[in-house]
Amino acid sequence: IQDAIVSKKYDAFVITPVNGAVLVKPTEDAIKAGIKVVAIFNGIGPDLDSIKPQVKGISSVIGQRLSVNGMLIGQWIVNACGKKNPCNAAYMPGSFKQGTEKIRLDALNKVLNAHPNIKKIQSAEAGYLAAPALKAPPLSSPVRMTQRISASSSSCGNSSFSAAL
Repeated sequence: IQDAIVSKKYDAFVITPVNGAVLVKPTEDAIKAGIKVVAIFNGIGPDLDSIKPQVKGISSVIGQRLSVNGMLIGQWIVNACGKKNPCNAAYMPGSFKQGTEKIRLDALNKVLNAHPNIKKIQSAEAGYLAAPALKAPPLSSPVRMTQRISASSSSCGNSSFSAAL
């Protein structure tokens, strides 16, 4: 972002933040330089679960709260499982280390915990790449997958995978 600001080639930035808290200063610098900034998927600011503009002068935030996203992913798993008992579910985010993922995962688990027929089986990080995700348990296990639900968290490749087995 800093290099792009200094280049003076851009009138606007569309940013997909993985961690919006670390982008506050670069966003303020861009706005100060007269560059319009739009955040998509996640907000930019200290509250990782907010899609309200947190940086003065930001043009727009287009997204969905991570807690709402996690709740919806959980509901998709519940719908896919139906009355199947037990129903094994897997969730594979790009990275468990991101604060944004913790928010989403906490909301997803809250939904799944209310359904005793759903058993969360081993989850693994996909590292935002398809190949490692396909080799990681549970996808590499002999368990037959009956439903597959995927949720893309951005058009830039930050994706999560959920499956009901």
